Formats: sequence, C-alpha cells, structure tokens
Amino acid sequence: PNSAARILAGRPSGLIGVLMDTHAPAVCFHLLAEIEKSLAKRGLRVLTGMSHNDVNKMFETYQALIQHGVDGILCISYDYPDELEHIIDYFKGEKKIVFVNGPEVKGHSCVKIDSGRAVEEAVKYLYANGRKKLGFVCSKGSMAVAGSRIEGFLTATNGEGLIFKTPTLAHDSDLLRDSLKIAVNDFIIKEQIDGVVTLDDMSALTLMSELRRAGLSIPDDVAVVGYDNDIFSSLLEPPLATIDTNLPKLAEEAIASL
Repeated sequence: PNSAARILAGRPSGLIGVLMDTHAPAVCFHLLAEIEKSLAKRGLRVLTGMSHNDVNKMFETYQALIQHGVDGILCISYDYPDELEHIIDYFKGEKKIVFVNGPEVKGHSCVKIDSGRAVEEAVKYLYANGRKKLGFVCSKGSMAVAGSRIEGFLTATNGEGLIFKTPTLAHDSDLLRDSLKIAVNDFIIKEQIDGVVTLDDMSALTLMSELRRAGLSIPDDVAVVGYDNDIFSSLLEPPLATIDTNLPKLAEEAIASL
C-alpha cells in the first residue's frame, strides 16, 4: 500500500521529514543527501520542507510536514541564537522532531558534531607543521556556528590564538572576497599570522586567493585550514587541508535518534 493508505490505516507512513533553511550552507544539502541515502537503505523516503530565517514560517513548515503524515522530522540548519526562546515555545510538547547541529531544545534530542574538538585537532596539525602564530577567521554574523569552534581554538592555543571577525562571510562572491581581503590586510599581515583556521572551505578558498593577491605563498608563508571537506578541497593547488565532519555518520546518528 502507498503512504496515504498506511496513514489511514494508522500505520507508519515510511516518510521522514527534513526541515531546513533555503539559505543553508552547502554542507547542509550534502547532509540531506546522506540522510536520503541512509533512509533509502531502510526502505524509507524523505519529504523536505523549507523556509528562511523566520521561526514562525519554520513552525508552519513543520506542521505541514506533520499533516503529510511523516513518521518523524529532522531539523537541520536552524541554529538562530536570537530566536532560541521562540523555538522552545513553538516546539514545546512536540514529539516527532530531532535537531541536528543545534539548537539544543529541552525535551528534544539534538545530534551535533563536536566542532570545538575538531578545531583543536586542526590547531595541533598546524603546530605540528611548524606554525607559530595562529588565527581564526569568522564573521560577526556567524557566532552561532563559530562559538564552539572558537572555544576549541582558544583551548588548543592556550588562549594565545587570535580571532578576527570580518563584517560578513556571506556566500556572495564579491562580499566574501571583500571581507577576506580585509582579513588578509588588517589581520594576517598586520599580526604576522602564519596559520589560519576558517569557518568553511569556501572561505578558505577565497582567503587563499586573497593571500596570493597580497604576495604571500601558501603554505610557505601562511597555512590555511578549512572546514567541511567540500569536494573541491582536494582539487586546489596546493590541496586544502580541511576538517571532515563525517556526514554519513552524522546522518546515521540523527536517524537513530528519531
């Protein structure tokens, strides 16, 4: 029988909902692909609902997924720190949702990458390769994502690592380039940074370009570490050192938590 017939009969529909932001970073869509792959092995299907930067619309989308009879919902890329209280109010008493990589909502499961520990390992890698003065580049608007990574960075550098917050790291090519040009001139060159950890691989790629424009060699003058192990990281010259967050494992753990 099809899913509608199973729902009418009071049986599981075989559908799992995924709630996500339409402007989520590319890694979230890679995670969605891993979730779909893992569910398919179980004979289950994905129904995706999307909205953007609006908790009210987020909850409306959640309700729409419920009305379509999903057996559970995985929520990814909705870590809005300023809206946490609203998210808690909206989802109080809801039983079918698991949050992935935040936010942490009391009474609900949350499956997260230990991003702080991951950055600690990146710092160890940089030190092991002879780097002396390290920096972490993020944006003023990325603190929900960057918070635990900064903690890991400062822990691994014994508080000696330097943080630089650009105006934005939005994935608009011109804005991204302008922001990281500021990071190169006002931070890396000025502070004589020789090792940098970035927020994601796209930021790392753009930073490498701006470092070369400024006459610096990679990795001889400045070593760069990205985050997410995007497909292009191994195709760069030199290849980008990057943190692999093991998305297949994250997908499996998230599904198991439903």
